[in-house]
Amino acid sequence: MPAYQSEQNPAESASSDLSTQTYATTAEVLEAVTAAQSTQALPPGASEQLVAMSQVARSNSNAEEAGPEKCFDKLDIRSSAAYTSLGDCAYGDPNGTKLMVIYGDSRAQMWVNTLERVSATTGWKVRLFAQGGCPVADLQFRDNRTGVPDAACDEFHATAIEEINKLHPQLVITASNVGHKLANGETPTPAQWQDAWVSTFQKLTQPGTRLAMLGAIPAWNSNDAQCLAAHTQDVQACSTDRANAISDFFDAEKAAAAAAGAHYVDTVPWVCAEKCQPVIADTIVYYNPFHFTKRYAVYLSGAVAEALAPAMG
Repeated sequence: MPAYQSEQNPAESASSDLSTQTYATTAEVLEAVTAAQSTQALPPGASEQLVAMSQVARSNSNAEEAGPEKCFDKLDIRSSAAYTSLGDCAYGDPNGTKLMVIYGDSRAQMWVNTLERVSATTGWKVRLFAQGGCPVADLQFRDNRTGVPDAACDEFHATAIEEINKLHPQLVITASNVGHKLANGETPTPAQWQDAWVSTFQKLTQPGTRLAMLGAIPAWNSNDAQCLAAHTQDVQACSTDRANAISDFFDAEKAAAAAAGAHYVDTVPWVCAEKCQPVIADTIVYYNPFHFTKRYAVYLSGAVAEALAPAMG
């Protein structure tokens, strides 16, 4: 996963100690989403962020695809394949007495920035198990680059679940993109998606481990920096109605979590009120149509901590 650019996140102080940081509450995030409904011109902080993102795009470094800050307690987890992340690093509180795992595809990579901060401020450690382009619903998927069945994704599912269960974490959190093409090239139905998630949760179930899901995030094609660069005086041109940014897969995931006894976190209110917004709290929300910028993921740390509190105990 590409390293993140070395800029100071406005949501954090200059201190390098993540355990001392404070973040927006859920109420403050929802207030910011409501305020964003009337944003017209790109605000100053987002304008600076857009310039930085444009420079990153020109350098082809993909720096907005974020990485966590501090790795410790490295494990020697060996695999026959070179996966994006297989839990070798812990993040969060080095003295933490509880372990959470985030398991998924590039959405898990996105959320680990948030969970690193949640862990650092609550006395937990977090480990990332992720493979880009490989949702962790229990299905066989197509490799979008080659158009053939993704055998590496199948292997990642098996290896990651085995290694996660060996760790006996107190909490396993899942996060993945929705609607990824199946190995046969077809799009799964919401019913297939729901059943596959129930199966994944069953494979992760063990005594002493709670399960949670960070639900799918809203996605639409005009939400990113490219649209904002073309509409700096009309941010709403890059917004969309809530119904256009979600799908039946969202409800399928929620139903699967309920069936498996997993705690479900609805991410939609953190982006959408009447409309889903590309700029919230003076921050560009998406670096591409499917992923939050690191800056917005970090901004959500307080809301995510509150949302996960029932599962964290």
